[in-house]
Amino acid sequence: MRVVDTVNGARMEVSNEESIFVLVPRRAAIEQLKKVNTTLLSMRALDKAKGFTEKRGNKRITATEGINSNYVTVGLKPNRGSHGILDSWPHKLGAKYKKQLLKFMSQCQEVANGYIKSKEL
Repeated sequence: MRVVDTVNGARMEVSNEESIFVLVPRRAAIEQLKKVNTTLLSMRALDKAKGFTEKRGNKRITATEGINSNYVTVGLKPNRGSHGILDSWPHKLGAKYKKQLLKFMSQCQEVANGYIKSKEL
């Protein structure tokens, strides 16, 4: 077993050179984060806006929109039982928080695109 330093990043590949995971180098991962407090406030607002939380052990996790549902997915997701894609956000989430979270997710995607092989994208 080898411990990987997050400063340099890492990639795990199987024998056919497909990536199992990519660990983006630390500097690249945090370089674009300029409004950390705003992003954290937006994440807290998302946590408060969702249906409810469920306790499992000592962790609080984003849980369900309904009693028998699974985890909540925000943003684009498949339209289950029909064609197309839904843009799904909790109704209680304010527009400014949604905008900040979309910006954050877009920045994460841009960073990841620089480290994931183009054929795997």
